[in-house]
Amino acid sequence: MENVYKVDIGEAIVSIFLTQLVAEFAHATKLTRWLVRHERRQGEIMASPFYTTKVGQASIRQLDNGRGISHSLVNQTTGASNVDVHINELKVDSGAGERHFHAKAENVYIVLEGCLEVVVEGERHLLYKDDVGFIPAGIVHTAGNAGTHGICRMIEIYAPAGRDFNVVEGWFRPDA
Repeated sequence: MENVYKVDIGEAIVSIFLTQLVAEFAHATKLTRWLVRHERRQGEIMASPFYTTKVGQASIRQLDNGRGISHSLVNQTTGASNVDVHINELKVDSGAGERHFHAKAENVYIVLEGCLEVVVEGERHLLYKDDVGFIPAGIVHTAGNAGTHGICRMIEIYAPAGRDFNVVEGWFRPDA
């Protein structure tokens, strides 16, 4: 299917994501330089523009329908305006999430453990450890633990950041 791209983790993930990340960094760098100059003029000490966390210390939220948990690594609350990065841990019996699309946001899934089932516009794909999947904006999809390899841990990159989740009713999984 032309709308899904699967590559090995050792290869370049997605050039458009990297382009957005570079643009975000360039914007943040310009803003930081301005803030540093401004703060120095005001004689105040500015906090570091660099954000860091550990997965085990990142804020955690429960996923809808008790499907698992999500570790929020980078998002709007950490100062990012164009990207959201989190690690999802999906339970074995979690099933697929809601069928949806993102009008503007693109998704990248990087499987760390287990098996992720991704259904994209009705076509089923299985992603295993070290597999990377990319879904362009506007494409109807759902993702969940395939249920065959224990818990599924994956990095999800969502860009641009922000609420962009449009549920699709009446769309069915191919194996249902």
